[in-house]
Amino acid sequence: MIGRFRLRSDFARNLTTMLSGTTLAQAIPIAASPILTRLYSPEDFGLFALFSSIVIVLSVMASGRYSMAILLPKLDRDALNVLGLSLLIASLFCLTILLIVSIFYTYFMTIDQLQDIGRYLFLIPVTVFLVAVYDIFYNWTNRHKRYKNLAISKVTQATTTASVAILLGVKSFQSSGLIIAQVVSQFFATLYIVIVNRKVVIWSDISRAKMQEQLSRHVNFPKYDIPAAFLNTFSLQLPIFMLGFLFSPAVVGLFVLSRRIVGLPITVLASSVTTVFKQRAASDFNRDGNCRYIYVKTFKMLLMVATVPSVILLVFAPEIFSFVFGEAWSEAGVYTQILIPMFFLRFVSSPLSYMFYILNKQKANMLGQGILLICVGLSLWVGYVVDSVTVALALFSGVFSIFYIIYLYLSYGYAKGKC
Repeated sequence: MIGRFRLRSDFARNLTTMLSGTTLAQAIPIAASPILTRLYSPEDFGLFALFSSIVIVLSVMASGRYSMAILLPKLDRDALNVLGLSLLIASLFCLTILLIVSIFYTYFMTIDQLQDIGRYLFLIPVTVFLVAVYDIFYNWTNRHKRYKNLAISKVTQATTTASVAILLGVKSFQSSGLIIAQVVSQFFATLYIVIVNRKVVIWSDISRAKMQEQLSRHVNFPKYDIPAAFLNTFSLQLPIFMLGFLFSPAVVGLFVLSRRIVGLPITVLASSVTTVFKQRAASDFNRDGNCRYIYVKTFKMLLMVATVPSVILLVFAPEIFSFVFGEAWSEAGVYTQILIPMFFLRFVSSPLSYMFYILNKQKANMLGQGILLICVGLSLWVGYVVDSVTVALALFSGVFSIFYIIYLYLSYGYAKGKC
């Protein structure tokens, strides 16, 4: 009884640490947004979004998804070799991207849609590598329950992003200011999380034979989870690619502001909950064969946190966006009203969907993500055919909402120990 109470107390404390750090980290860019929207145009935000989307899609594959397996081994020595394996794969992956960009750079610049982003192509492999290393050490730090360090890394990244973006915006750097700010902030966040682990990562324990052993043991991650994660991430970024191609960069900029102000905080807060939930859920499942208690507790907490802000934005988003960011951005508030059901369900379901990993359901996840990608693409295309951004976003939001409801149902069954 005392042991269970201690586990509950630890979970609450760890979750509070992550949420407080994450809340501060999100408050910084949100506070800076009214300044940024007056320094950068919707077109600038659109180009920045394209760069970020490319980085995000590639980063998902960078470590072969082995970074997700760092939490799973019972022994630290095994987890350390998963870390080493992840770093090796990420390095080779990013060198390959750099080689491709170098060889085909001239060709890429002949494509009209890539000319604006062309001067930043060489920053893509660098940024992907920084993101991959951060993710690897983030999971290692999470394994050791050092949530304070994780929170500090998020605040460091947010502070640097806002400061550099405002400084370069004042100097009229246009879209390049936003891109440079992202790269610089990712560098400092990655540097911090690597430094704080310098004494606990024993490099001498990493060997080729042990990495090969972990490569085989967790083969389902690259085999099934790379396609699943790629499909999910590409589905999330698809609106940026398609709205820019089918409509205009300005539409992308408005969509990005909505996602930046509402979607991104929701995603990051959910990620913080996931960080704590997946450690506790994996521990409970290994011990008891189920983790229903922590699943239900987390579900209720997520539901309570998301409800009030979602209702407020559903009713008043256009007025809020117009007042805070300027009249030119009021349409982003309309986009937000359309996307709120998706944002709400994403916040609730995303942390709990880690149950797919605990029960090795990567194949089922991959199939689901494939169906999602097809449906998302079709929904945006229908919006283009009827020449309506509103219809495109409404269908996009509806598809994701249904998907998240299905995943909640399945993950709850897994939490009860039903395979």
